[in-house]
Amino acid sequence: MLPKVFREYDIRGIAGEEITEPDVLALGKAFGTYMAARGKRRIVVGRDCRLTSDRYRDLLVDGMLQSGLDIVDIGVCPTPLLYFSIRHLDREGGIMITASHNPPEYNGFKVCNGFDTIAGIEIQKLKDIFYSGDFAAGESFLLMRISWLETSV
Repeated sequence: MLPKVFREYDIRGIAGEEITEPDVLALGKAFGTYMAARGKRRIVVGRDCRLTSDRYRDLLVDGMLQSGLDIVDIGVCPTPLLYFSIRHLDREGGIMITASHNPPEYNGFKVCNGFDTIAGIEIQKLKDIFYSGDFAAGESFLLMRISWLETSV
């Protein structure tokens, strides 16, 4: 992944070029390592409807599971639903796969530690873990998928 995709408030770039599939797997491992260092493992993952979001979810989740995270996948949803889900499902953080308002060839990630989206120095810490390749390994104990269209809140 190119260093420039680690921006001030999110990770975002051209899918398949600036963010490749192996990058997404490694990002899942890096996020698991980042959360483990903070004593956290219960997270939520959501995604937008971009063409690359389903595949990126599979790769991201695989990396997070390898690093020992307990994941609830809330499926295709708007970003505010991810923030709500962290609270409602008693999670310790999460990742939304989205490039927000950017053109369709982009994709990216909004990363939460607790209820807050990480930014600035914290994104740089995640970037440092990503580039180090020194990832936590752990046994995950849950991957749950929730469809908000089938569940009443």
